[in-house]
Amino acid sequence: MVQKDVDWLLAIAQVAMAFLFALLIFALLFVVIFLHTAITGVALTIITSVIASLITVLTLQQNFFFARQRPAALPDPTTTSTTTTTTTTPTPTVVPEGSTLIAAPAPPQAIVTPTPPAQPGAPNAPIPAGTSPAAPPAV
Repeated sequence: MVQKDVDWLLAIAQVAMAFLFALLIFALLFVVIFLHTAITGVALTIITSVIASLITVLTLQQNFFFARQRPAALPDPTTTSTTTTTTTTPTPTVVPEGSTLIAAPAPPQAIVTPTPPAQPGAPNAPIPAGTSPAAPPAV
């Protein structure tokens, strides 16, 4: 059996099942709408539950039909085809040294904010060379 035949049979089966489930749903809706007075409360509850589950099955069925991966069609062995692919690589652009046309901009200078010199006696002030730190005040 050729892959094309299998895909065609699956498509027919899917459409037939979808129509069958839709027909069952409409038949049960017909029974509920037109024979509502002749149906007991328990039977009505059962029928509405069956309708709800049939709608769920039909929805899942349609989701499967349209979302599933389909196999790639097998090539027909009686036909031959030849394909030639030509790939060209562009030549690289050479930028001469010293060119300002395509040269990258100079990197920015490092952004460093100068720290103001500390006042002597200020907290964390640097200690001048050759002197000893003052003794902490006695408490």
